[in-house]
Order: sequence, then structure tokens, then C-alpha cells
Amino acid sequence: MLLADECWLVAHDDTTGASLLPPRLAGLAAAAGLLCEMVYNKRLAINGNQPTLRDRTPSPDLLQHTIADHIARETHTIDTWLRFFARTAEDDIASRLLRHGIVDEQHTRNLLGRKRRRFVPKVSTDAAWPGARIAKRLAQARPVDAVDQILIAWIDATGLTPHVLWDDPGHVGTRYLRHVITHLPGEYRTIMDNTRHLVGQIIMTHQT
Repeated sequence: MLLADECWLVAHDDTTGASLLPPRLAGLAAAAGLLCEMVYNKRLAINGNQPTLRDRTPSPDLLQHTIADHIARETHTIDTWLRFFARTAEDDIASRLLRHGIVDEQHTRNLLGRKRRRFVPKVSTDAAWPGARIAKRLAQARPVDAVDQILIAWIDATGLTPHVLWDDPGHVGTRYLRHVITHLPGEYRTIMDNTRHLVGQIIMTHQT
């Protein structure tokens, strides 16, 4: 499973598929996950506060290819790209999960009769695994690999720590989380710093 797919699953209820974050924060979190995925897969480099393409060969993944195409055509800082991709990132990742058979698409109507769609995990235990894996490793202060280190930093930057570490007696997991983030490589740290700043702006202006 790709990195941003795991981010999406952590940010959604493993049974209903409902987002654990308000809409604007959910979009921003998804966008941050995608940029981290692009860096991890060596498609993207972060120079200063600006992403540039590291690999211009077409990606076999449609979503990664689309992101690379945007970044190849325009030059912006990370915060601008986060805002841009946040508009569609949640649905883009969900559509990829749908193509891979991890979620189903369901349609409902709200009280006004407007049609809404939701992506519901096919197997709740599979959907819960990324968050459960992180929670266990943090609670036991176990060594983490590169993917989990990125995912832990992403969880912290997007405000999802209380959802993942809902059972943290003695705050062992929280302390170890801080330790893990301290050793995060610089490119991911830049993405997380920008994400955390934008999350703070949204919360402060009550535009969730």
C-alpha cells in the first residue's frame, strides 16, 4: 500500500469511512500525505521550500503522474502546492483505493436531498491496521522504519495524534512520538512544518 493510502486510512473511520477531520483539514492532510509519498518514492525533491521533480519518467501510478505533471509545469512553494492539491486530494486517494479494491463507493443523500458519496473500507481490520500498527510501536517505544517515521510525523502535523494514541497510559507513546519526529529527514520536516502552519491557520480562522 502506498504511503498516502495509509495516511487516508488513518484519517478515516475503519468501518464507516467517515473522515476524522473537518473537510478543510482532511484535504490538507491528504495533500501532505501525497507530497510525502512523492518524496519517499524518489519522484520529488524538496529544495529550500520548493518541490522540484527528481524523476521525470512517467509514473505507473496515475495519481503520482498527475502531481508530477502539475509540478513540472509550474513553480510554487510547498504551502501553495498543499493548498492546491488539498482541493481534491481526499477523493483522489480514495479513488485510488477504490481501484485497488480496498474501499467501496457508497452513495447517500443528506437532509436536503443532495447526493453524497462515501468511500467505505471493505475490510475494517485492514483499514485499521496502519493506525493500530503506529499506536503499538509508539506505545512500546519500538524502532520504526522510514515509512512509519514519516507516518508518525504526518499524524502529529495533521492533529490526528489523539485519534491514534487514544489509549496512552503514562504518555509513553506521546514521548516516543516526539523522539521519532526529532530524527525526521529534512525534506519531510519541511513538508510537515508547512502542513502544521496551515493547519494552525485553518483552526485559528475557524475555517474547518
